[in-house]
Amino acid sequence: MRLFRAKKPVFYIVVLIAMPLLWSCDSRIGQGLTCPEVHVAVRGSIFDQKSLVVVISNAGAKPLFGVGVSCSRWDKKFLISRKLMPGETVEAGWAELPSGFKKGDTAEIFADNYPSPFKVRIE
Repeated sequence: MRLFRAKKPVFYIVVLIAMPLLWSCDSRIGQGLTCPEVHVAVRGSIFDQKSLVVVISNAGAKPLFGVGVSCSRWDKKFLISRKLMPGETVEAGWAELPSGFKKGDTAEIFADNYPSPFKVRIE
């Protein structure tokens, strides 16, 4: 008597590996597939000493359209750039957004034609 068929464990392993790619991109896993391929850096704001500015770079080989940013404290996303070419950089801080980022916030970077945002924790 067989306890299990070989196909079922393989199916479950594939599902376990694929599901994080479909939910969101909290790290480099899935970048370019389900979320935009970006590099995110953080710097201090020049004018508002308490807030931080997120610097978003297109790390992919193709342009990103409709690049937007959201935060765990806001209820909507804000358009930052209509078109971000490979290697180009755009900044988002208190001047472009309702408020600047703070340490501990989770920033979400959106782009058209990607089902999930790229998520990064601001440190």
